[in-house]
Amino acid sequence: VEIEGVSVWPTVATDIINVEAPASAMVEVYSVDGRMLVSLPAVGDSDGITLRTLNVNNFVVGVYLVNIATTEGVQTIKFVKE
Repeated sequence: VEIEGVSVWPTVATDIINVEAPASAMVEVYSVDGRMLVSLPAVGDSDGITLRTLNVNNFVVGVYLVNIATTEGVQTIKFVKE
């Protein structure tokens, strides 16, 4: 599902990633083996877009999945930790 207003950047990161999503969205980061590493609750109940910054400095080099869950569905975006 592609959710309007959702984006993750940079897709190749060393220190931080930015997640833009509705305030009502729940954001979770998973390793490719399915372990949840980060869970950020909704920051409000509106559909207004918010920016959240995640520190990925201590993540092991590899590929990760960001799940962004809203009432519209779940969108998964991949990023690489260098």
